[in-house]
Amino acid sequence: MTIPEVLWHYTDATGLHGILSSGRLRLTDVRFLNDRTERTYGSATISSRVDELIRDGKLDSKITDPKYAGVRIAGERLYVCSLTECGDALSQWQRYAADGAGYCIGFDARALLPTDSVDAVGFQLPPLSRLCRVYDTNLKRFTVVHDPPILRQMIYEKTLQNEKIDLWVREVISRTRSVMEAARYFDLALDELAVQFKNPLFEDEREWRLIQQANQHDSNDIVRFATTGHYRSTIR
Repeated sequence: MTIPEVLWHYTDATGLHGILSSGRLRLTDVRFLNDRTERTYGSATISSRVDELIRDGKLDSKITDPKYAGVRIAGERLYVCSLTECGDALSQWQRYAADGAGYCIGFDARALLPTDSVDAVGFQLPPLSRLCRVYDTNLKRFTVVHDPPILRQMIYEKTLQNEKIDLWVREVISRTRSVMEAARYFDLALDELAVQFKNPLFEDEREWRLIQQANQHDSNDIVRFATTGHYRSTIR
């Protein structure tokens, strides 16, 4: 997989001002994306494929049992920023740039990646740090150590989506020592995988996403609430 030299971000005048004035990109809580069915589509695709693997005897059904996954950390959310390979696409001007009255900003794609992770678009499982709960004495609650955002190319073709799911399943099983440990990986990893799948009808968008996991209870310097017609939480 080759990372494009430039990735583009369509936005309106308010979005442009926010990016230029702060020098930051905001990532949106996936629950508040423009298309509310996006995460539902990914989750349904994964659920269907996992059910097939269980029926075929290729996956232990216990791996999807909530009691093996442990307690999900309260407030954990996934945040994304949408980018595209298309620098001048009429459909995206209309959908995401104020019906053509907005802006399209080009970014050096490699500069968006962590400095020690230039291959971050390749396959990876969430590192163990994301499975460890650390008690914060100031916040008086358990939290997780967050990793840098990852850059992922969206997958539109159904066959490729199923192949990606199968790959995750094989890797999780091979890298874990018990059903309980594997279930905890599934709980985190498949959530992240779901936001990389999109309905084939949107294939013309050629989308990439910056994806970050964070906690909605983190300090206001990290997670904030903004309004654009409805409430949405964002991460900077």
